[in-house]
This record gives sequence, structure tokens and C-alpha cells, in this order.
Amino acid sequence: MRQKTVLIAALVFLALLTASRPGDRGVDLRDMERDVYKKINAYRAGKGLDQLGWDDRLADQARVHSVAMARGKRGFGHGGFNDRIEATRVQFTSAAENVGQNQGFDDPADQAVEGWLDSDGHRTNIEGRYNLTGVGVARSRNGTLFFTQIFMLAKQEK
Repeated sequence: MRQKTVLIAALVFLALLTASRPGDRGVDLRDMERDVYKKINAYRAGKGLDQLGWDDRLADQARVHSVAMARGKRGFGHGGFNDRIEATRVQFTSAAENVGQNQGFDDPADQAVEGWLDSDGHRTNIEGRYNLTGVGVARSRNGTLFFTQIFMLAKQEK
């Protein structure tokens, strides 16, 4: 009986520990995508730059890329960027992409954005002359989060 009680107590402790750890698996990835979007626009506003509009087509392609990296079907990086951009079917004059990964942070979206802002190339994309963006986040089996943000200067429809 005592072993059973100790086992139950240990299982409850592990469940609580897992439920309260940083980077909780219970976090909604779509909420995290929107959080990245808001943080990027807040940064741009602080620099006097125009806000980026959210575009579901860009977000869909960003998400596809993050999922592929999280599942190990594509290496971490920008491989296939041109295919992703073409798949959006958005008429554009320029486009760029940021990717990132992290694990175990209280605020993974903030960590991704701060990492990009600390990198000259990524910050250049964030501050670039774009009007649309989309963000995709995916989680690997080991809990690593993969972030992709696509930036685009869409042609104005006539």
C-alpha cells in the first residue's frame, strides 16, 4: 500500500512539474504566431516604420516550413524559400524570411524575436520595406519550437 501511495505521489509530482515547465506544450501555436506578429509590429512602430499586415497565405507557407523542419523533413534554414514564396500566389516585388528555433523558455515567441533582433540580417528583414507578413510555428517531438516569418512587399492590386 505504501509503495502505491509513493508511486501515485511521484506521478502527481511529475505531472505538475511537466505542466508548469517553461515552454509548456499546452501553449497554442497559433497564439504564439500572433504573438510574434504583434511583437514585430511593436518593434517596427518604435522605429517609425509602417505596420505589417497579416496574410494567411504567407502564414500558411511559413507554417508548412516550420512543420517540415520540426519533423526533420527539411533541414533548419531557408531551403525551399523560392517555392514557398511562389506557393503564396501573392504578386510581390520583394520578399524575405526569418527562421529560428528554441526550447525551454518562458516566452518562446519573445525569445525568437529577440534572437532575430540581435542578428543584423534578421533585423534588416524585420525593418525592411514590406507590407505583409505571416508567421508559422511548429513543435518537434522533443519540444523544440521552430519559427518561420515571411515578409513580402506585395504589389498593389489595380
